[in-house]
Amino acid sequence: MYRQGNGLAECLLCRNCGVLVGVLYRTEEGLYAAVNVNATDVRTEFGAQQTISPKKLTETEKVQRWKEIWFSKVDLVIASY
Repeated sequence: MYRQGNGLAECLLCRNCGVLVGVLYRTEEGLYAAVNVNATDVRTEFGAQQTISPKKLTETEKVQRWKEIWFSKVDLVIASY
């Protein structure tokens, strides 16, 4: 896993090609996650793409946004191929 910027979220990178697969944010409440739909074959099962400049958000605003639009109560399973 890789952390970028303020280090609040963990970036999940593909071990084979280095593509960003998703991101995680850990809290006492549980794990929040977002998926890079461009790294999947099943794009129709996700909501509409949302773009924002994270540099314009405070840490508190980032976390609030993540909690609102990311998947919540995530179970993480890392497979090795």
